[in-house]
Amino acid sequence: MRFRDALNRTFFLLILILWNSSGLFAENPTSTLQSGLYDPNGVLIGQVSNEGEILPIIQKMHSTDPLQNVLFTITRMLADHERPYIYALNDAGTGFSLVFINTDTGLIEGSLPIGTNATDMTINYGEGKLYVTNWGDSLTHVVDLLTLSETTSLNLGTDVYKINAGRPGRIYYEEEDQWININFIDTTTGNTVGQSFEREGDGEIDPTGNFYYHSDNNISNAHIHKLDISTDTPVEVATSLEHPYGSRNLVLSGDGSRLFWQGYVYDADLNEIGSLGEEIYATTLHGTLAFGSTQVFQTASGAVFNNLPFTTTVMALTHDQTRILLFDGSTNTITFYPIVDPNMIFTDGFESGTQ
Repeated sequence: MRFRDALNRTFFLLILILWNSSGLFAENPTSTLQSGLYDPNGVLIGQVSNEGEILPIIQKMHSTDPLQNVLFTITRMLADHERPYIYALNDAGTGFSLVFINTDTGLIEGSLPIGTNATDMTINYGEGKLYVTNWGDSLTHVVDLLTLSETTSLNLGTDVYKINAGRPGRIYYEEEDQWININFIDTTTGNTVGQSFEREGDGEIDPTGNFYYHSDNNISNAHIHKLDISTDTPVEVATSLEHPYGSRNLVLSGDGSRLFWQGYVYDADLNEIGSLGEEIYATTLHGTLAFGSTQVFQTASGAVFNNLPFTTTVMALTHDQTRILLFDGSTNTITFYPIVDPNMIFTDGFESGTQ
């Protein structure tokens, strides 16, 4: 199903994507990159003036229909490191949609209905596919990232809660409650080819596809496990220090060099480097900057780099590492902010695009 044909035809989307060009996390973005009303076919039907007024241009299509503006309820974002896209899961109340955000143009290119309970998603770069859970339903959705269209789903059962992609031909999913299995899936057949028994939590896979990191949740001896998954028989090769009672939120930098869990920072071998004092929800490619719900940290020193303009846990960086996209739950809007202010002087040597 092509994404433009699959847009929900019962609602209009009020898209507010704002570009802040005045500096790092200015309180009020100063100019509009692309704001307006879109019809169910993804066609702009209302423009936004410099004063913020919506100027309708809908007479061609629905001149007598009342507009029902639906704002976003984004539950998760995922950046594509090889393509200029951020993928976002939008909870419409009656079901989820997968929203395609082009980070080069700042445009919403479309969306796909993606089930009733999308709890997680992952990119298999070797396959060029995005896998999206639909917890409580037997089908896990699969999206072709070349065509941005849905392809054949995998029937993995109803307890696919967390999902991660490994090498081509492999995805790994975690079940939801208490003592669970990490299931190794052959993406060609949909068959389970390996398992690891763990405490509920979260998972990440390093860029080589050879190592799986699992964090425990809701247990007194919670820690992170590093599993060698180069074969379908996993072997635990390292563990972190314990930090009760764990968390379902584990973040791995894009290059695989840094992990973040419960505010603690780890290297790839799970040596604890330090504590930032705040749960981390996104990081730059090399783990130089870490983004909490209210602050941005320099991970080498633990120093606060800046404050976020509002509190949020839903965010993703653009593929070129120059901007971060934040979801504001109080206004139901998504906003781009530049990470680096060119007028600031940095002391640790990183520049825009190299974090």
